[in-house]
Amino acid sequence: MTDRRYQITCIGLAIILLLVVRFPRLSSRGSAGLDKLIQEDKQKIVPVRAEIKRDVMIEFPILVLGGFRGPLVMGLWIRAEEEKNQQLWWNVKTYHEIIAHLQPNFPSVYVFNAWNLAYNLSVQWHELVSKYLWVLDGVRYAQKGMWINPGSPDIMFQLADIYDQKLGRSRPERFYYRQRFAEDTVRA
Repeated sequence: MTDRRYQITCIGLAIILLLVVRFPRLSSRGSAGLDKLIQEDKQKIVPVRAEIKRDVMIEFPILVLGGFRGPLVMGLWIRAEEEKNQQLWWNVKTYHEIIAHLQPNFPSVYVFNAWNLAYNLSVQWHELVSKYLWVLDGVRYAQKGMWINPGSPDIMFQLADIYDQKLGRSRPERFYYRQRFAEDTVRA
């Protein structure tokens, strides 16, 4: 019987020690400390704005796919590059949107895709109107990334770089871009 008591006592002490190690700050916070601690830990891992939490289009794929998001996104990146090489531009844009929905908190997604739209895809067209629309898509994509990741300097730099390269530098189409951009921003 003493062996049985010894085993139960050891198991009880092990459970208590595990709880103390796992939740060291709970003793000073009272019984409601666990919920607050969990919320603080979540905010440290992935800070998300309140407006974005309510957006089902962003949250649903993340929750459903869980750990399979990474391999799926890698496959989508590869597929988007293949579609770009086959000159299926609208499919590439669709893949960019899907990738952004699956990885909303990674600024590099928005940086690369905004650059891809504004530079790689815009030069595939000969008409200035079409070029401008692809550049504008790149700008809007970066702006969407800034709305979701408000403190990202990488996205801010990419957006500023697109404005500088496409509106400010000595490209022949810069005058058309400036005029159209001024008209579009006045309308908005």
